[in-house]
Amino acid sequence: MHKRRRKRLTTRSLSQDPALLDDIHHGQVECVLERVWKWPFNAFTLDNATGGRSLPVLCVHLFHWYGLMEHFNLDVVRVWKLFSLIEEGYHGTNPYHNSIHATDVTQAMHCFLQEEKIKRHLTHLEIMASLLAAVAHDLDHPGVNQPFLIATSNHLAALYE
Repeated sequence: MHKRRRKRLTTRSLSQDPALLDDIHHGQVECVLERVWKWPFNAFTLDNATGGRSLPVLCVHLFHWYGLMEHFNLDVVRVWKLFSLIEEGYHGTNPYHNSIHATDVTQAMHCFLQEEKIKRHLTHLEIMASLLAAVAHDLDHPGVNQPFLIATSNHLAALYE
């Protein structure tokens, strides 16, 4: 029913040269990521600057910034692969619930986590859980609502009753 937008995974080259992740933050991408701390953030601009890889780029950037890589002893290539696989789970043909929307929601979650009344009470685990929830909140969303799924006798209607 829905085709997924296929993107060329770069994880093979990342495992050969992990410093490649550092290179991706130069130029236009770096300029866009400088604004990740502000509410008026344009996820479409980041997606264009990263060649359609906005979700893993943003997530690896935030995981580094929050110290999650170090705290949980995470391998950057494996984290990149995880977010790349999640990105592939979004339907590229879905006009709203796609990986760019996930990037936008993840950036918004980051802004919430930066609120003074919130950030001083959060543990590393709570920060990571919040970011992961934002990243995956609409994963594999078919792009239609529950009444439509019921009316068309879609198997997902029973799954999400």
